[in-house]
Amino acid sequence: MPSRDAIKARMRKRADQQSHRCPWCGRALSTEFVSHEHIIPRSMGGANSFENMAVAHRPCNKKRSSNIWQDPVPGPEFDFIRKQLRILRDAERSPDGLMILRGRGSRKPAATPA
Repeated sequence: MPSRDAIKARMRKRADQQSHRCPWCGRALSTEFVSHEHIIPRSMGGANSFENMAVAHRPCNKKRSSNIWQDPVPGPEFDFIRKQLRILRDAERSPDGLMILRGRGSRKPAATPA
């Protein structure tokens, strides 16, 4: 598990990549109201990896939790989010029932009730 300092460094790098803008509202990020979030939620099999993390305003992150299909605001700095959402949409449309994602795009079957 990465150290707290390593996580902070990764989130600073992500904020730089995002031009210090929230992907959901487009406004500038301020340090006191910022959180990191999983683009594909862990509950849906999203990885705890840099590729699946974004930095957003806490209220925007909370609001998005009820609408994980929300696309980010326009801009090339958010292409990584669109890529992760495409992976999720492709998994949901999979005809073979492999809905839960693991890692970077590989799929495992959803658990069946006993």
